[in-house]
Amino acid sequence: MEDRPRALCAAPAGCAFLLVLREAGVPQSQAPEPALCHAASAIAISALTVWRADHNRALRAVLAEGPQLVTMARAILAQPRAKWWFGPLDRTSQLWISRRGQPPVPEQLVVPCTAPDAWERYAQKPASGLFTSTLIGGSSAVLAALALGAGDYQVPLPRTLDRLVASPSARVFEVTGPEDWHRLCTSYPAGGEDGRLVPHWSRVAQDWDAVHLTFGGLLASEQVRVETREGWTELWGWDFEQTVWLRWCFTDVTRLPDLHAFPKPPVALRLPSQIRGSPPA
Repeated sequence: MEDRPRALCAAPAGCAFLLVLREAGVPQSQAPEPALCHAASAIAISALTVWRADHNRALRAVLAEGPQLVTMARAILAQPRAKWWFGPLDRTSQLWISRRGQPPVPEQLVVPCTAPDAWERYAQKPASGLFTSTLIGGSSAVLAALALGAGDYQVPLPRTLDRLVASPSARVFEVTGPEDWHRLCTSYPAGGEDGRLVPHWSRVAQDWDAVHLTFGGLLASEQVRVETREGWTELWGWDFEQTVWLRWCFTDVTRLPDLHAFPKPPVALRLPSQIRGSPPA
């Protein structure tokens, strides 16, 4: 198994996330709490957007702090309550946000069957996928991302929510780090922007029902380049822990209370001092 604390501290999102926690003076014993983690991650991901005017400077600034953050990362990950960061998908508690006020139905999920189009090569996602995020400890990464502006996924309020339960037999590819993403892309390759490899989703769907980007996998993989003789990959734009479903695998759909307000961070958080300054372009 890879050294996950070092993997986090070698990744810009991992460094920025830890710096957000350190800046707020969060005790290491409190750091694994899902609501806190989701909020800190959203702030970190938003701060490192590729559209930021001084993007390269921001990456260098947070990565320069990496060696000093390893001890902190190791202490947090040593706690049993942090196991969910890199843990496998919780199939019993997947949150889906409706755009039309209706629950998801099998007919709306079309299995990819053609080569990726231009948007899919750019976004590294299937246009026809159904996306969920895990509900854990009363929190979900997608809600924190919406609240704090991580990524370009925005929805107006109020919004209907559903909890989905996935079949135990669903085949889920787990992304816990950049090497997993690289393996997915090189096993089912399609050409993306700048010569990078991205997933060929119709081929992925022949062997897998879903791809789950774990919370820790996001922090360790976002904007991390991996290059082998097969080519190079770099995950970006997934923005929060999530699963893309390539076919219907759900055994239960339960309506949750409507969302009327986005959650607030449990403690005051802000951008780390190393990357305050230039906003996104």
